Amino acid sequence: MVFPDYKLASYQMQTGHQTRFAMGGSAPAAMSLRQLLSLASDEEMTMWDEFSLGYTPSQGSADLREVIAEMYPGLSAENILVTAGALEAITIAYHAVLNSADRFQVVTPVFEPLAIVAEAIGASVIKVPMSKLSGQWQMDMDSWIDQLLPKTRMVTINFPHNPTGAMISRLQQQSIIDHCRDFGCWLFSDEVFRGLEQNPEDRLPAVASVYEKGISLGVMSKAFGLGGLRVGWIACQDKTVLAKMREIKSFLSICNGRADEILSLIAIRHADEIQHINHTLLSDNLALIKKSISPLAENIQWYPPQAGCVAFPEVISGYDDGRGLAESLLQGTGVNVVPGDCFLQGEKHFRVGFGQRDFPQAWPLFEQELLRSL
Repeated sequence: MVFPDYKLASYQMQTGHQTRFAMGGSAPAAMSLRQLLSLASDEEMTMWDEFSLGYTPSQGSADLREVIAEMYPGLSAENILVTAGALEAITIAYHAVLNSADRFQVVTPVFEPLAIVAEAIGASVIKVPMSKLSGQWQMDMDSWIDQLLPKTRMVTINFPHNPTGAMISRLQQQSIIDHCRDFGCWLFSDEVFRGLEQNPEDRLPAVASVYEKGISLGVMSKAFGLGGLRVGWIACQDKTVLAKMREIKSFLSICNGRADEILSLIAIRHADEIQHINHTLLSDNLALIKKSISPLAENIQWYPPQAGCVAFPEVISGYDDGRGLAESLLQGTGVNVVPGDCFLQGEKHFRVGFGQRDFPQAWPLFEQELLRSL
């Protein structure tokens, strides 16, 4: 197995010691263990108090897989594989489906592992850039369709999108599925921000529920904001491919910890309460940005996100590129944003995360640094 260069992780490791405010992160603020357990029923608290610290089933315990499956109409626990977060899930799914020299297609900018794991396998990676139209990031459907060929083995999409916060419509999603079906290719759908749409009516169906060769990725770290629970999952209708994924999973991490599984189960059962808290926080922080973004228009072009808790503005003046802005901001204020070159498209851009509780303290420092550069 080849381990590719992961620019985002490298940047975060290199800059972590300088960071006062993590304004480049991609998750809502985490709740405490006490807060999460305060939501639990008596039955769930008994489960928490009495669980055994032994091994769990490699595919994930049945109770957790059952509650995850409820989020995917038409699927059951047998269609779910629990993983140790998103990166393991991507690694497992790609190795189960892709072979060296296969053609693989992905939309950029992109959460880097969604592309570089395919490159590490040896696939030919076709990157289809998004467009910026009418002041928003949008998927270029015409270009995406033009690049799709009969020999394409897998296509990856990611909506709600990281790092732009963009969405596609249901009609666009259906068009993607129809084209994948016509070409017989797999569709891997990173859905980790599903549930954080600003307009609930924009929520897309899970690809695994509506396409027989669809693979949906979910995690506890994004829509739930519980990154300390190293739990993710794959949902898929094809049980033959799932069996292959289980074999790979048993080699990589054997199983998940039962403590993480139980806490994830509690969180999913109480998703409405948790996501209401997250939506309120994100809405308040976005309102702060909208109120104060105008004076920064000479420095950056702001592209309003439609979902999730990140945005991908563009540097116009004051800095050479997104990395220059990020480094100057970090050195001058301790505010950490992520350079756009960590997402395989967008050197003039940078990722802003607005999911943390201390965002109202970080944003004014960001404003001051940009205004100083004028």
